Amino acid sequence: MINKFFKNEKFDPKNNGLNLIRLLLALCVIVTHGFALTGASSGVTVGAIDLGAWAVTGFFAISGYLIMASRTNNRLAPYLLKRIARIIPAYLVCLLAVVLLFAPLAHLLMHGSLSGYLTTPPTPVDYFLSNANLAMVVGNYNIGDTLSLVPFSNTWNGVLYTLYYEFLCYLIIGFLMVLSIVRRHPKIICWLFVISAILPFVIQAQYAALSPHDSSNGLSALLNIARFLPIFLGGAAVYVLKDKLINKFDFKLVVLSVVVVVAANFIPHINYSEMGFLSPFILYILFWISIKIRSLRISRFTRQNDISYGIYIYGWVIQQMVMVLVINGLLPSLSIWLDILLVAIITAVFAALSWVFVEKPILNRAKTI
Repeated sequence: MINKFFKNEKFDPKNNGLNLIRLLLALCVIVTHGFALTGASSGVTVGAIDLGAWAVTGFFAISGYLIMASRTNNRLAPYLLKRIARIIPAYLVCLLAVVLLFAPLAHLLMHGSLSGYLTTPPTPVDYFLSNANLAMVVGNYNIGDTLSLVPFSNTWNGVLYTLYYEFLCYLIIGFLMVLSIVRRHPKIICWLFVISAILPFVIQAQYAALSPHDSSNGLSALLNIARFLPIFLGGAAVYVLKDKLINKFDFKLVVLSVVVVVAANFIPHINYSEMGFLSPFILYILFWISIKIRSLRISRFTRQNDISYGIYIYGWVIQQMVMVLVINGLLPSLSIWLDILLVAIITAVFAALSWVFVEKPILNRAKTI
């Protein structure tokens, strides 16, 4: 048993626990936002950085690896089609779910009728149209006054802004690989990662004064790219070096990665915007875990049913809706952990519906085009 645990094994792209890990990371985001959205005094931190930031870093690192693999094995047009199919349809349906289900219910509970729902600014049409291009606009995170009474007011979905940067990373990788010099010398991606990982430390002083959630603010958007791009490129760099790192997995490198990640918590004043340089080390740890858990029944299930994206995009919405129900006396006030458990269960239902009726059919269709 112990020998199997420390055994050096090869990563199998078709037989691993990455989808389960992404599901767990999405649940970690729900835990972090559960504290923020219920008005709890403090959340869960791991070292110097909150749990949600670690989870998002893991998400982007895994995505960087998988997207680099996808681009390497696909021409630009089918690559972009698959990326659009993965992100956009479920995102738009999530926006519509707020417009057609959650926000009207919140308005009805607050006012006793739906009168004024369609006309109180920002209107449902404003919310959908201004955010449909992924660039979440801070002034249109809300619909009317539907969330004016909850602890974290006027924000129906505060996680969707990250998808804008995820998709930008898709485009950057996609068009970088158009360049013949990058195709001939893919290790250029590794050097781009090193350069990008330095940038957040250089610009941190300016970043603190800006809203990280406003993609419409040019400088804020640029600084967010500086946060997310190195995480993504770190994952892409691991793919470039997969023959040395992943295909010949070495437990000694896992230990080294753990040491680096732990030591990073002792860097003075480090925060989530400067975590990009840890991306390859975090990814290496996650890949090792994915090998060890791949035989679990739930790993086999999540390989066929990836609800992690749905968990991510619906978690915040469900938490806000639960708070609306609590404020209106339709749910009792719960302890923070019971609240998070309830939100996770309800979110899983919506995530499963999203996977079965939106994501999976569209992804299957995209593969045939």
